[in-house]
Amino acid sequence: MMDMSRYTHNKGKGKATMRFLDIEASDDEDDTEFGDEDPVGSGDELGVGSDQDEEDGGMERPNTNGNCYDEDDDEPLPEDNMTAEEYLEHLATKYTQGIPESNKTGANILQSLPGPIRTSLLTIENQQQFWKVKCKSGQETQLVLDLMHFALGRGPVSAPSQDLDSEPSSSGALQPPTTAPHTLYPYLNTHYLHRQPYRRGAPGHKWETTMANRTPEDSEDPDGWQDQAVHGWELQALRCVEKIGKFALDPEGNIANLTEEIIRDLSVSKLPVIWRQAIDATSIDPFEASEDPHAGKRRFEEKHVRGLEKWIDTVKSTALSSSSSTSPPQRLPRLRNVLSLSTSPDSHPPPSRLIQAQFRSAFTVAGISGSVYLEADLGSYPQETDIVAFLRGHPAVPIGSVIKQRNDAGLTRAWVSLQPLTANQVGELLNWRPADIKPSQWIKVTKGPYKGDTALVVRRVFDTGQRRLLITVIPRIPEEKVDDDDDEEQPILPPALELQAKRKAENDRPTQHLFCAKDHPGAKELYFQGHGRGKIFEYKGEEYHYGLLVTTIPYSSASLVDVDMDNHSRRLFKASNSPYIVSSLPTPRDWHFFVDDRVEGVQSEVLAGIDRDVAKESRLRKGTIKSIDGDACWVQFDDLADFAEEGTVVKIPKLNLLKRFYVGDWVIVEGGPSAGRTGWVLTHFDESLVLYYDKPGTQEGEEFSAHPNECRLTTPRTEGVAPWINAHVHIVAGKVYKGYTGVVLDVSKSRDGFVMLQVDLSSVGISVWVRHDDVKETCTNKSLRRAIPLKPHQMGLWQITWPEPSAKEQEQDELPRAPNIPQHYRDSLNISRSSQMVPMLDPHNQQLLTPENSLLLREPSNPWIGKECVVIRGPHKMQGWVRRVRRDHRKVSGLAVLVELQLITTERGGDPRHEVDYTWIRDQTTGLPLHARYPLTNVQRYWEPLIHVKAIPVKNPCSYPSLEPLPRRGPSSDGRPMTPEPEMSVDRWDWRVDRRLDRKEFWASYQPSDGGKRVDKVTARVDYNTKKIQLRMGGAWISVDPVEVDSVTRWSNPKTARFPMLVKQGHHTGQIFRPIFHDYQGEQLVLIGAVYDNWGQASEVFLEEIRVKYEDCLHAATDPNKKHFADEVAAKRSSYSHPEETGGKRRRPKPKVSRLSNRE
Repeated sequence: MMDMSRYTHNKGKGKATMRFLDIEASDDEDDTEFGDEDPVGSGDELGVGSDQDEEDGGMERPNTNGNCYDEDDDEPLPEDNMTAEEYLEHLATKYTQGIPESNKTGANILQSLPGPIRTSLLTIENQQQFWKVKCKSGQETQLVLDLMHFALGRGPVSAPSQDLDSEPSSSGALQPPTTAPHTLYPYLNTHYLHRQPYRRGAPGHKWETTMANRTPEDSEDPDGWQDQAVHGWELQALRCVEKIGKFALDPEGNIANLTEEIIRDLSVSKLPVIWRQAIDATSIDPFEASEDPHAGKRRFEEKHVRGLEKWIDTVKSTALSSSSSTSPPQRLPRLRNVLSLSTSPDSHPPPSRLIQAQFRSAFTVAGISGSVYLEADLGSYPQETDIVAFLRGHPAVPIGSVIKQRNDAGLTRAWVSLQPLTANQVGELLNWRPADIKPSQWIKVTKGPYKGDTALVVRRVFDTGQRRLLITVIPRIPEEKVDDDDDEEQPILPPALELQAKRKAENDRPTQHLFCAKDHPGAKELYFQGHGRGKIFEYKGEEYHYGLLVTTIPYSSASLVDVDMDNHSRRLFKASNSPYIVSSLPTPRDWHFFVDDRVEGVQSEVLAGIDRDVAKESRLRKGTIKSIDGDACWVQFDDLADFAEEGTVVKIPKLNLLKRFYVGDWVIVEGGPSAGRTGWVLTHFDESLVLYYDKPGTQEGEEFSAHPNECRLTTPRTEGVAPWINAHVHIVAGKVYKGYTGVVLDVSKSRDGFVMLQVDLSSVGISVWVRHDDVKETCTNKSLRRAIPLKPHQMGLWQITWPEPSAKEQEQDELPRAPNIPQHYRDSLNISRSSQMVPMLDPHNQQLLTPENSLLLREPSNPWIGKECVVIRGPHKMQGWVRRVRRDHRKVSGLAVLVELQLITTERGGDPRHEVDYTWIRDQTTGLPLHARYPLTNVQRYWEPLIHVKAIPVKNPCSYPSLEPLPRRGPSSDGRPMTPEPEMSVDRWDWRVDRRLDRKEFWASYQPSDGGKRVDKVTARVDYNTKKIQLRMGGAWISVDPVEVDSVTRWSNPKTARFPMLVKQGHHTGQIFRPIFHDYQGEQLVLIGAVYDNWGQASEVFLEEIRVKYEDCLHAATDPNKKHFADEVAAKRSSYSHPEETGGKRRRPKPKVSRLSNRE
C-alpha cells in the first residue's frame, strides 16, 4: 500500500496553476489609443521558468495529501488477467486507504460550523458569470452583434455540463473543434483558429507542433495534415499578392481594410514591413492629373512581387523544416502563427471537441471604448470554450501569446484577454457615467500616445457607435525610419525582452511640435469652407488643422482632473492661431482663491478592479471654500451646507476648482495680465469672463476678458439686475434636452448675440446653457420675454432677432390686468358703491394677489396639499400633513414645505407647523418622495425639486402596530374631527382597517347599528387615518363604523365574473385585478386575474397574473380603463377557455367528492 509519509519530486517548474490566466495576460495595459497591439505576457509574470525553480528542481517536498500519482512508487503492477472492475477497485483501495474521512468530503466540516456561517457558505456564488473582453476601439457594437448572431446560430444550449469544470487533457485542449465554419461568419474560420502551434521556450528543447487526436488514417503519416496546412497557407498568401494587384487599380479602395484583410489571411498579429511597403507602392496622388492610373500597379509588379514571393517561399520552407528537424532553426520570420490557419478548400483538420458554454448576454458601456462585457458561464477553463474560440477568430479581438501553465509548462499559445468581474462590479460599471465635458474645455488625455498631454475639446461627436470627443492637441509625429534591407526580418524576441522593449519605446515619445507641410512631403492639403489655404492638411490618415492634430478619443481617455499646461505647450498653442481656441489657456500660477469663494470642484471616484482604462469617474459639484491649505482648498459642497464643517469638507487641489460668477457681479482681477482692474460681469462662457469697465469721467466703457480663477467677488449682484432668475421653465426645442424642466440660474449673451439661459435640470442633476427661444415659462406656457417683460435697465439683454413689440402689444402691456377673483370687493353686487376691498391671498404661498400677479404669474395647484408625510430629518422626526408649498431659491431643493406635525408641545400647543426643506419629507406609506408618490403633470411640473431625492425603506405596515394619530385639539382646514376617536369596533387586523386598502373604492353592504334600513350595494372605501369606512351617499362621503359594513359577494356568479376585484386579505392584499378564469384548489374556488400597475391612470400597464381565493376578494367599484384593455383581457381569457386554439393553459377540473350517507 501507498506510504503517506513518502516524498515526491516537484515535476513542474511553474508555480501553482491559476484557474484564470486571463487576468495575468491582461495586466500589461495597452496605452495605444490610435493603434491596437497584441498584449504580450512574459514568463516571469506567470511564474514560469524562474531561476529559483531551476535551483530547487531537485529538492523533494512532502506530499501532505496523498491523492496524487507517484511515478516512483515501487509497488508491483497488477496482474494482466485483472478485469476492469477489479482494477478500478484496486485503484480505489490504493489511493484512499489511510485518508481521513474528512478529507474525502466536507459534509462533516460544514455541519460543525454555526448556522449563519453555514448558510452564508451555501449561498455564496461559486460560478463566474461576468467577463471583460478587450477589443479594438470603435468595434464594440459590431462585436456585440456578432456575438449575439453566433449564439443564435449555434442553437440552444442544454444545462451546464461537467465538462465546464473538468480539466481538459494536454492534447484535448489543443484540438480544433468539429463544428463547420459559422454560417453567418465564414470568414472567421473558428474551426482553424483553435489549432495553434506550440513552441518550447527553453533552449535545447525540440521545436514541435502538437498533434492531437489523430485519426487512424493519419496515424501512418503524422505530419501529413501539418504539411497540408502549410500548403494551404501558401495558397492564401499568393491570393494576398493578387489582392494587392487588384487594389492598385481600384479607385475606391481602402488601405485600412486591405491591411486588416491581409493580416487575417496571413495569420499574423502585425503586418510585416515588406507587405506594408508593397501596399504603399500602389497608392497614387489623385491631385496629379499627369500621373498614369496604372503607375501604382507597375511599381508593385516591378519592385515588390518578386520579394513577396521570395518571402512566402522562405516562410514555407522554414515551417516545413521546423516540423521534421530535431533542433530549432537559427532564425524564424516574424510570423507567430504560421501554421495556425489553413484556408485552402482542400484542407480539413482532424475532428475534435470544444466545450459549449452557457452564453446569456453581451453588452457595452456608453463612453467606455476597447471593452465588451459578457455574461456567460465559461467554467474553469474559459479558453477551451466555443465562445472564446469564436472571439479568437474575430478580427476585432486582439490576440496575445501567453505561457501555458497546465500540463505543458513552457509552451506558448494564443489567448483571448479575459478579466472576471463580480456582480457588484458590473452594477457599479453600469451606473458609471462619463464626466460632463463641454466644448471649448481643456482636458488631459489619459490614454494613448498623447497620454498626459493637454488638449482642447472642439465638440462632442458620435462615432463608431460610441460617444466620443473631437479634440485638438499638439502633435507628436515620430521620425520616419529607413530600412536598409526590406527583405530581412528581425528575429522574434522572448516575451520578457519584447515587453521590456515596448515599455522603453513608450518612454521615448516624439517631442511636441506643430505640423509643417514642408517637413512632410507626403502631406495633402484639404479645403474646408471658412478656412484659408495652407491651414488644413492630411498626413498618414490624420488631419492637422493650423499645425495641431485633430482627432477623436473616447470619454474614458479624457479627464478634467489635474489639467495643467507647461510653458512649451502654451507657446505652441498660441503660435498655432487656431480658431478653435476660444477660451483662455489654463494658467494655474495666476490663480488666487479666497475663503467663501463659490466654486465648482471636480470630484473623482475610483472604479477599482473594473476597468483600468476608466480609472476614475469625475463629476462637477458646487460648493464653497472654507479654508486654504497650500495648493489645495477645503470645500464644502452645497448639498451638505446644512451640516457642520467638521466631517463634511473635502480637500481638492486648486487645479480642479473653478470659481462661479453670475451676470451682474462686481469683481476685481487679482492675477494675470489684467491684475488690478475691476468691472461688471457681462457674460461667462467656456471658463472665461467678459467684464465691463467704466472709464472715469466718461460715459463710455470697455470690455476685457479674464479667467474666473483670476478674479475675486467684491459685490454680489442685487435682486432685479438680471431678469428671469429662479423662473421655472421647460425646454421645448433641441435634440438632447427637449422636454426637461428646470429653474433658471443665470442669464448671459453669447458671442453670436443670442440670449442664453443657464437652466438647472433637477431630473438629471446637471445645469445646461440653452437659448432663450428654446424654453417657455411653465405657468403661462409663454416665452420668458413675454411672460416676464424686460425692465428698462435690463434692455441690454434684448436680442437683435426679436421683433419690436407692436403698438397693440405695448398698449396691452400698459393696461392693468384684472384679477378676476370672485368676492374681491365686499359688495359684489354694487362694486361701484363699494370702496373697501377684501385682501385676497394665494392659497398656495399665502401672498397678496395683485392685478400684476393674479393672472400672469399665478402658481399652479399643488397635488401634495393635505397629504400625509413623514419628516426624516431635523429636530422633529415624525408624521404630519403638508399644508403649504412655496418656491424658495435659498433651499437646496428649491422648495419650502410647511408641515403640520402630529405633536403636542408646551410651547406651541397641539399640531405645530414647521417649514422644512423638501428633501426632509417622504411619503408615509411608501417612503417615496412626494413628486414620485403623487406625480406632477402639465403645469404642475412647476413644483419639481431642483435636486434628486431618493426614496427611503419603510417597514411592512402589517408586521408591527402602526403609530396611532394623536387626538386633535383644535380646528383643522380639512374637516378632521376635533374630538378623540373612539376605540375601534373591529380587530386591529380586520380587513376593514387595513392600511393597504386605504382610499380604494369597492362595493359593500351597509347595515346601520341602530336598526335602520339595510343598503345592499353602496360604494365604500377605507379611511385608515380615522379607522372608519366612508360610504358615498347622495354624492357625499359619510363615515360609519367598520362593524356596520360587510363585503358584497353574493350578487354575482364567481365563475362568470367580469368585474374588477380588490383583494382584501392574503398575500396580494390591496391589489386590483381583472378576472380571467377560475380554478380549484381542493374544493375552494380560485380566481385567476391580471394585475395592472397604476390602476385607473393613463400609465396603467399589465404587471402579472395572480391566483386568489374568491372569498378573499371584493368587487372594485370603478374600472376607468376598461375599454382600453378590453381586447387584451379577452385574449387572456381565450387562452384559458380555448387552450387548444391559443396554446394556453388547461384548467384543472373540479374535484369530485364522494359523500357517504349513514345507513340505519
